[in-house]
Amino acid sequence: MAIISIEDGEIEKIKDVFEKPYKSLLEKEIKFYACLGNHDIRTENGDLELKYPGFNMAGRYYTFQYHPIQFFALDT
Repeated sequence: MAIISIEDGEIEKIKDVFEKPYKSLLEKEIKFYACLGNHDIRTENGDLELKYPGFNMAGRYYTFQYHPIQFFALDT
């Protein structure tokens, strides 16, 4: 779990706050599943983060199953 905060809707900073720090994992095609939270209200209500493909967000609230485990993502 990590907090990836993009201030003031500056999605172009995604390289510095997500792609560079997690480069080795992204190169191994490890998927990340993000969830909006209290910081995202400052970034056009999280709309830009929702559209970013690297976060794999299916919406503000979503669920998925991995083997026998069900995961839930809730926008706080």
